[in-house]
Amino acid sequence: MFDEFPTLFSPENRECLRVISVDDEIVSAICYQIRPAIIYGVTIAVASLGAVCTYESYRGHGFATQLLDDTFAAARKEGADVMLISGQRGLYQRAGCAIAGHEYRFSLTRSEIDSISSTADATVTLATDTDTEVLADLQRTEPVRFVRSPEDWRAFATLFRLVRPDMPEPFGVMRCWITRINDLPVAYVVLKAYRSKEGRVTMHLVECAGSRRHVLAGIAQVAKELSVEVVEGSLLPGDVDGRSVLSGIGVTPTVHPLGGHRFSILRVDILDRYRNWLVEKVGPAKARDLSITEESGTWSLRTDAKQIPVGDLEQMNSVLFGDAVHDLRGSDDALEVWRRALPLPWLKPGLNYI
Repeated sequence: MFDEFPTLFSPENRECLRVISVDDEIVSAICYQIRPAIIYGVTIAVASLGAVCTYESYRGHGFATQLLDDTFAAARKEGADVMLISGQRGLYQRAGCAIAGHEYRFSLTRSEIDSISSTADATVTLATDTDTEVLADLQRTEPVRFVRSPEDWRAFATLFRLVRPDMPEPFGVMRCWITRINDLPVAYVVLKAYRSKEGRVTMHLVECAGSRRHVLAGIAQVAKELSVEVVEGSLLPGDVDGRSVLSGIGVTPTVHPLGGHRFSILRVDILDRYRNWLVEKVGPAKARDLSITEESGTWSLRTDAKQIPVGDLEQMNSVLFGDAVHDLRGSDDALEVWRRALPLPWLKPGLNYI
């Protein structure tokens, strides 16, 4: 487990490991990591939380709840704007974390994979430890991404060397391939391969960057070489280029809530981070008037002097990042502005998954 999350379980991140001990024995633990992210020009600090565990004999004592509350408080103190949690446990829902955000999921069958033509002058090769700068350069072209230091990339490169002793390469492990045109890097894909009990080989797209046409061609070449029968993945709503490339081979992605995660705002002034996004959606005058408020656990949207009750924190998270804004009732003029402004854009963790 520790090898699979090299930036989370690192000496530099040890202050973000919270534990509860009983009689000098650690019985419950939680770990988080704060990283900046860029979302269409908006910079926010994301606290990613995972590795939540309690020994079975100590469950039911509220230890995980205590640790989660402590982590939320610590992340706020450190300046985090949003908490991103992997998993759907009731523990996270009780803390106000919502299933929100959207992704376009797709699945490529073997016949669709075979229909993707490769570029004659393209080469697709496995990334090595010496390719971290190449990967970083490509990732920086993405409008939605986590900010990664050179040290982060060197840590992630260790993931591409992991092996599963119970499975042959590359099953059960993560690998990265780079596509080059005349030696110029144009795209990378991070894929994870699985073999089902029935023997069917499936690949999951963990992350990609660069030209979407070459992303798809790279996926197809790897899938053909490894006799993959199905490739599954997803794109963010703003990835129009990726959806267009898929449409070109007759594949139409379907919209789903962002899978496998819950998240929550950590600050009542979160809209200040998204102010430029709001300006582009509703104009500068209206954007300045948009805010959210919280009083005694009840959250509301506010436009000028008009207040629209939302409910608890989970409901507010669903309104800000999901579709729940369409279920609200209130002033027609005020709601019309909010429905134009929301949902706020979000990101997928990719290699930053915890």
